[in-house]
Amino acid sequence: LCILDCKYFFEIGFNGGHSAETILKNNNDCTVISCDIGWHFYTKYGNWYLKKKYGDRFKLYMGDSRDIVPRLIHEKYKFDLIFIDGGHEYKVALEDIIKCKELANSKTILLLDDVLQENEENVYHYNSGPTKAWNELISNNFISQLDYQEFKDEDMFRSFVTGRYDIKQ
Repeated sequence: LCILDCKYFFEIGFNGGHSAETILKNNNDCTVISCDIGWHFYTKYGNWYLKKKYGDRFKLYMGDSRDIVPRLIHEKYKFDLIFIDGGHEYKVALEDIIKCKELANSKTILLLDDVLQENEENVYHYNSGPTKAWNELISNNFISQLDYQEFKDEDMFRSFVTGRYDIKQ
């Protein structure tokens, strides 16, 4: 799946809206639905800006993903691309990944931020939970991994992983 083929994008962890805008700006046929717990003051400004610029192609649900995802499931949403960058505690990351399967189809790409692979020197509080959840679900054949990327310089280390849910067609 290429970003240009994505018609419906869902993200957990809107923050300031940078990922949402990247998708919206580069794909005129894509609708983005985001959810965010709203801890940062700039989240409401990102929401205002994207609604003003992209109108009905963008929707932000304010609240905990553990409440928002079941609402989207109930409303029968399905997404081509799901990006999870919300709660970094193991249980929250695990629940987000598991619940989002009900928002996916057999071709949906899953992106999970802050997952480490064979890199013990860069374990931090923000990546230990998502890494544990991802590895557990891989070993249980709940998801399969497609790619892994690391980005680092002298002061920063970040990483993300892509995969698919094991969904029978």
